[in-house]
Amino acid sequence: MPKCLLYARVSTEKQAQKDLSIPAQIKAMRDFAKKQNFKVVGEYIDEGKSAKTINRPQLKRLIARSRARSAGTSNKVY
Repeated sequence: MPKCLLYARVSTEKQAQKDLSIPAQIKAMRDFAKKQNFKVVGEYIDEGKSAKTINRPQLKRLIARSRARSAGTSNKVY
């Protein structure tokens, strides 16, 4: 079973109150992973972080984890 990591982010309170909320994003990604037969091995969440910069702590952790474990494997981003 392929493994996957999930990343969710909102940058404003307004987004958090709509269907773009973190729980809604995580649920959608978990559902997608299940349908694709992926095993979720990590979830990373940045709240109140702009997409205009890479300076997002959880995104950096996800990238570092992916790089550290990707030797000889392929990575897919959806």
